[in-house]
Amino acid sequence: MKTGSTMIIFYIMIGLIHITSCNPPSKNDFAKFPIEVDMGSVRVEEIRIDNCFSPTDIFVHDSVMLINDLRDENMFLKIYNSQTGDFINGFGAIGNGPNEFINPSLFKVYPHYDAFWLMEPPKRLIHRIPLNQMISEAENGFTPNASIQLQNQMMMITDYHQMSDTTLLVYNPTGDNLFAEMDINGKIVRTYGNNNNKKISENHIANIIYNRGIFTIHNNKAFLFYNLLNKITRFDFETMDRSDRLGNNFTDIKPEVHASGNLLNNYTSFASHAISFTNLIFIAYKGGQSFNEEDMRPNYANTILVFDEHTNPVAKLNFPFGILNLTICNKGMLYTIPDSFDGTVYKYDLAQIPNLNN
Repeated sequence: MKTGSTMIIFYIMIGLIHITSCNPPSKNDFAKFPIEVDMGSVRVEEIRIDNCFSPTDIFVHDSVMLINDLRDENMFLKIYNSQTGDFINGFGAIGNGPNEFINPSLFKVYPHYDAFWLMEPPKRLIHRIPLNQMISEAENGFTPNASIQLQNQMMMITDYHQMSDTTLLVYNPTGDNLFAEMDINGKIVRTYGNNNNKKISENHIANIIYNRGIFTIHNNKAFLFYNLLNKITRFDFETMDRSDRLGNNFTDIKPEVHASGNLLNNYTSFASHAISFTNLIFIAYKGGQSFNEEDMRPNYANTILVFDEHTNPVAKLNFPFGILNLTICNKGMLYTIPDSFDGTVYKYDLAQIPNLNN
């Protein structure tokens, strides 16, 4: 009897060990990072730029830096020397006339496709402009060579990525599919994955705000970061597999919805651009309130979280200021615009962080 009881206990213990060893690590741990880096230690340069009043988007391509200046109605896109900060050229007038744009936003740069993209929401248009023509100071350097007319609910897209010379991959928080591939005529040619997003209201505006997200593509995989939820969605285009990772501070917000569609909650987790570089994914992270009521100003992220292509945490990069926006050039230099913009762009050498190069 004792021998039988002992054997039963033995097999139970073996079973428990097997179950424990086969369980994957918790998905609720991406806020725990192996290293934290004081980015002041790897800052290599402060680049002074003039004639820029309210910078938002920033991109660096070869020797030039492109910045979107929201407050300049006559020249909202400005080009600077990325080493010296010297002004080179400017394009883009805000208006409703020929070669003018209303509320230009969601800028994208794809050197591989010789493409600069911008969205014109009031007209439901996304424009493509030849990048090389623009930076070569051509006389008609800011004339679109293609424009996509958005249709129906496709106006609800919150981010997009160029997939081929003639198609864009778009994320629509209110759509049934996780991603949709759209051709130059605005026609959906293929869809990927299920959205599975919670519906919180009959109002489309409320749903788009709640499920809004931005994404980047790396190694044939998409990484989607949500603005109100501490959640990462990873989608593999080869296997069509979707996986979600939740953070330690994950909060499934149940917001109150105003009649206008605005949400009364202003919690924010991820913000700004998601960027892929080498085998890593970078995202500016802001856990907390999106608006500082005491100072009457937005709260910007002062941390960049770095993940590998399996969404495992790699490093947390800490900055002494809020990050208005960021970009990484092909030489591994990280450029940031501080939230208290004072005419300075800060440049950091990612090669000086060993964990990012292994």
